Amino acid sequence: MSDSQPQKTISPEQLEELQRLIALRRQPVRKPLPRWLPAAMRTLPHILITVTVLNLFIGLLAVVTPWLGMWFGTAVTDPIYSAYSWICPQRPSHTFFIRGHAMAFEQRDIAMHLGFAAAGILYLFWSRIRRPLPTWLAVALVAPMLIDVTISTMGVLPSTWFSRLWTGSLAAIAIIWWSYPRFDGYLRNVQAHVARLQSARGTQPT
Repeated sequence: MSDSQPQKTISPEQLEELQRLIALRRQPVRKPLPRWLPAAMRTLPHILITVTVLNLFIGLLAVVTPWLGMWFGTAVTDPIYSAYSWICPQRPSHTFFIRGHAMAFEQRDIAMHLGFAAAGILYLFWSRIRRPLPTWLAVALVAPMLIDVTISTMGVLPSTWFSRLWTGSLAAIAIIWWSYPRFDGYLRNVQAHVARLQSARGTQPT
């Protein structure tokens, strides 16, 4: 008399279902993309033009503040001076005056913000300068401003309105020329990466 038990057989349907479950377990778990991602991907391409327009507005408002004071009085200009004082010391010796009314920014700050705006506009509309500025050259172009600030602060040699303007403008151009192309490069990489993720999940591109 044999002690062996009869072996159970697996039907083809059961075998197919088992193979399907094993295949599912081997597939990587794909988490859904964050809900904020589509809005972020629509916003990022507009960052550079927004920053450029903001710098232009800040610089021009500082320049026209004396005329606003002459036309509308201190009720209009006092809030402007107060707001700008958070980012600029507004020293009279470093500031342009129009008919006794001070601009809201010092000379170097005006040069930098208008330089940011001018360089940004050129970058956005002139493709020939969209190659990134080498870091060593950007540092060399910013260095005159740092030197001018350092030697004037230490009392070695006072800065002049001309030195503040040209060093500030040069530094602003260098910063834009260094940063804008790199931002665009990073943005293209992010867009390509997000497109691959969306393709893998079968979702529509943002």
